[in-house]
Amino acid sequence: YELVCTNSTNGNNIKSSAGTVYSITAFNNGTSPYYLKLYNTSSSPTVGTSTVVACYGIPAGGGNNIPIPPQGLNFSTGISIACTGGIANSDTTTIPASTVVITVAYA
Repeated sequence: YELVCTNSTNGNNIKSSAGTVYSITAFNNGTSPYYLKLYNTSSSPTVGTSTVVACYGIPAGGGNNIPIPPQGLNFSTGISIACTGGIANSDTTTIPASTVVITVAYA
């Protein structure tokens, strides 16, 4: 799965049933850090309201291979993501279009 972020909070569903994430790579060509949020949901999350399972920083002007355990991250309901401008789980700050690209390997 690959997402080139748009001018939004980028709430997207990757898989609508149980699954496992095996790797995540994120690159940010912007001047501010952004935050990738993962959700255990079978549809796109309601960013700012849905329960965040994990949050990872994406540093400004660089990439980030996010460490995932060898067995992967298991999601019992579904795999969804969002990318926002603030670290708080309730954050709904949009990010500029085409500043972040996220790649997720899952099964």
